[in-house]
Amino acid sequence: GGAKFVDNKTAVAHIAYALSDTIFIYPTMHSNYSGEQTLHWSAQNMKNAFGKVCNVIKMDTRSGASLAILGAASFAYSGKFVAFASSQSIVSMLPNLYTISKERIPLTIHVSAHGFDDNMNNIANYDALMARDTGFGIINSYSTQEMHDIALITHLISASTKTPFLHVFDGIKAACGNSLLNLIPYAELLKLSKEISNPSNSPPSANTIIIVDKIDSIMKRIGKLVGRHYRAFEYVGSRDANILLVSCGGETAIVKETVKHLNDNGKKVGVIIVRLYRPWSEKHFLAMVPKTVKKVAVLEQVSNGSHDMGSSLFNDVVASMIDSWTGDKPQLIDAKYPMSKQFTPSTVNTLLQQLESGGNIDFNIDPSSDNFQIQSTLNNIKRCIFWDVESKGTLLSNQHIANVFTRHSKLKGSKVSSLSTFDTFNNGGVVTTNLLFGNELTDVLHDLKIDAEYISIHDTTLISKYDILAPAKEGAIVILNTNWTTDDLETKLPNDFRYEAFKRKIKLYIIDANKVVHDLGMNVDDHISLILQIAFLRLTINEAKINCGLEDALLELYDGNNEKELSLILHSAVQETDKALTFVEPPPAWQILEKSEHTLPSFINSNSFGKSIDLQLLVKPKLGSWHTAIRNALFKEAFGFSNIQRPDVGEKTFVITVSENRRLTPTSYDRYLFHIEFDVTGTGLKYDLGEALGVYGHNDPKEVNEFLEDYGLNPDDLISIPNKEGDKFETKTIYQVFVQILDIFGRPAKRFYESLALYATDENEKNRLLWIASSEGSVEFKRRVAETITYADLLYEFTSARPPVEDLVQIIAPIKPRHYSIASAQSVHPNSVHLLVVTVEWETSAGKKRFGQCTRYLSGLKVGSQVVVSIKPSVMKLPPRDTQPVIMAGLGTGMAPFRAFIEERAYRKSKGIEVGPMILYFGSRNRSMEYLYGEELEAYHTEGLLTYLRLAFSRDQPHKVYIQHKMKDDAELLHQYLLKDEGWFYLCGPTWPVPDVKDAIVSSFVSAGELSLGDASAALNKLKDLERYILEVY
Repeated sequence: GGAKFVDNKTAVAHIAYALSDTIFIYPTMHSNYSGEQTLHWSAQNMKNAFGKVCNVIKMDTRSGASLAILGAASFAYSGKFVAFASSQSIVSMLPNLYTISKERIPLTIHVSAHGFDDNMNNIANYDALMARDTGFGIINSYSTQEMHDIALITHLISASTKTPFLHVFDGIKAACGNSLLNLIPYAELLKLSKEISNPSNSPPSANTIIIVDKIDSIMKRIGKLVGRHYRAFEYVGSRDANILLVSCGGETAIVKETVKHLNDNGKKVGVIIVRLYRPWSEKHFLAMVPKTVKKVAVLEQVSNGSHDMGSSLFNDVVASMIDSWTGDKPQLIDAKYPMSKQFTPSTVNTLLQQLESGGNIDFNIDPSSDNFQIQSTLNNIKRCIFWDVESKGTLLSNQHIANVFTRHSKLKGSKVSSLSTFDTFNNGGVVTTNLLFGNELTDVLHDLKIDAEYISIHDTTLISKYDILAPAKEGAIVILNTNWTTDDLETKLPNDFRYEAFKRKIKLYIIDANKVVHDLGMNVDDHISLILQIAFLRLTINEAKINCGLEDALLELYDGNNEKELSLILHSAVQETDKALTFVEPPPAWQILEKSEHTLPSFINSNSFGKSIDLQLLVKPKLGSWHTAIRNALFKEAFGFSNIQRPDVGEKTFVITVSENRRLTPTSYDRYLFHIEFDVTGTGLKYDLGEALGVYGHNDPKEVNEFLEDYGLNPDDLISIPNKEGDKFETKTIYQVFVQILDIFGRPAKRFYESLALYATDENEKNRLLWIASSEGSVEFKRRVAETITYADLLYEFTSARPPVEDLVQIIAPIKPRHYSIASAQSVHPNSVHLLVVTVEWETSAGKKRFGQCTRYLSGLKVGSQVVVSIKPSVMKLPPRDTQPVIMAGLGTGMAPFRAFIEERAYRKSKGIEVGPMILYFGSRNRSMEYLYGEELEAYHTEGLLTYLRLAFSRDQPHKVYIQHKMKDDAELLHQYLLKDEGWFYLCGPTWPVPDVKDAIVSSFVSAGELSLGDASAALNKLKDLERYILEVY
């Protein structure tokens, strides 16, 4: 008990172990999962609050999970049972949760809300709320300290009401963070457990209001004990708010802080935080709603593809407001957002602005250009960032630093919080750790934009791959762990890094920590983190002018060791570190360096919970028999069989039929461009102008058969592949899987090399695979990417690495849909959709022919072939008024959406609607070879619908002519249509002409509009802001 700097998972584990007899753990990760500590405590015979060693059992996560809990409870009804699970585990448990609830087993399940998106990046996944109708209570915590407090409250509520409960918390912050937490001692927990119970043993009330009143009283008592406020529903904001948000998921902490900030600045907004989601109490909810509210927006996360389903939280709010609200009813808005949505203060501010203006809620709007920030929350907060690679022994330095600050008497005035991000799939594995120091720290601070005062780069190979200085504040300390000399920095540091270092007045230091450790006669892997933490403490203590002995601070960290010997070691280490630290004054020449146009990422993706690759422990694929498949098909209901089209993809798909496929370019021409039409009759497929058709292409059957023969696989064998939840299987033949699903002829990421190395039986092949995936092998990896080395190529090359097919289908990425702009208007072609496609093929430097997977597939389709497709929305829309001018610039297949635009305008004109002028700037190589839809365009131009047709065939004359040249000739026209007549401009095609096209428009504003260059550029930027300058380039 007491205040301790601990792994965030300890917040829940401390309570769970103290108050239970038996713990069941259902992990979906190999390591670093919630409840993992309790396994170690039990193995060490550590006693719980009742003086007994807790029985901890690690279970498999599969369909039907939680049967063990039912079995244990039936033999020991009075037992204190606890489970740890993830959101995915809960989905597998759902059928049994109904029975547990019916039996009134006082079970607490602590649920780590996390999952993975389609790119295997960590996301906060609140699928656990699917248990809303099982009879389980559901209670949420929204910070690390709350995880501890609410875990206790949940245990006490479950025991006293004899109701099973889910306690749901942020699994990512729990797994990857460390915080200074106040842990209630076991003696106090035992006392509370004995006092808060159902002494009369009478049946608990079934009245929801009575139950929630009791829950509220327990929350109130524990809140008083820990000095925090907890209720079933908690209100933050103005008591006379006009706009109200209701929040119950991973967005809650950000929403709460943003609303508090806005209220401090005079905005009348509020948020109701749903602490107790089940049982839902209408009375307690309505008591929180201000009588002045005009709009209520209910936030709720939904799975991909589920946006058309009404959210349960919204239904609860609607039912409460309709049944019992007195007075004028506010407008209720269902604000669903996808799992992949990351909330920031700007997201919340944009949402509230949309509500205030009366517009539609659109979470796709990018608020990145909005500089909205919660500055008052950031006062006195110091941020330090540490960049590491997994292969080095530097990861412990930041954790030790945090411990020093929490232990030493002259440093521990500030609270400390850390959060690490692990990207195991890129650059050999990269880890960033954010340390925050301040008087008042909350988890939400890790989600806010805070400039860094200290950045420590422990591997300089990362400097060329990430924009590491992006978060650095002016005057920040930056330290490089490197063997580079000061002179080496001129040639080895990228221009962008040096330019930003001068611009931001960075205090730059270099140190060769490896050499310091070596000179001290220590083991590098074991002690390099010590040198880096000494460097941090020396620089930050000096900067803050703290009167603190550095060696004393470190001695407290290693308390319990031989103090005399340790003091000598630390004294030497501090002395050598001080000598090795070299300050580098960024020279004035760095300020005139030319910056690269290439934008580097300033952060890494989170796709693991620790240094080792954390593959999900989900149900694996399995080989099946035709007998079983036929049985399942014949007895559908008995075996839960259903025939579903592409259940493996997370979006709505349609099966459409090829009705025409014709080549547009002559057969003698080296470029193959073709027009393909699909019949959509009876499929329900609807599309809007400018949208794209996502095509799920197939691999070449001949190449697939060659691979299967080489690999020794029977194409007719069956394999059953589990869905993400692991409760259903999709059965296909091996041939179908490799033709339709696996991107076997695509380029693998580094993580495939790492995964393949696990199966290599030849040590040389294993080492080579790992080397290619490491930072040292980055040049070789890039060469392989350039040569388009495929999954199949690697399996041909590394013959000792032969994963069984059940594993192979999990480590090869799936074929992703390729998106093509739709070249037709559905008003004109109600039962068909058209595409304009160019085949992609090239030859590698080794002379090997390569083909674009999907264009090759489409080009070979015959009339009558069926294709699986989806629809992707686009920003390419016609202006809201039919009379507004439309200026289109299309290169090659970039003509596709403009054919649809022209058809739609022609259709509206045929209905008697007045339409505005249209200009088309079309560019390609030759008129005779690539004048795509030329006859149609000429006809529209002759008719007058296409007011101006400007053609730029670059190779039809000695000098090159491009669309930007034609645009410069039309300066008066562009100025008139865009600035005076409120026209819209569109560019579709490759990216290369974008700067020249932009210059042509700005030039037209200068020459025809007599604007200065600055004003002309501002005018174009305004068009962008108004979404009247739209680019769709690739």
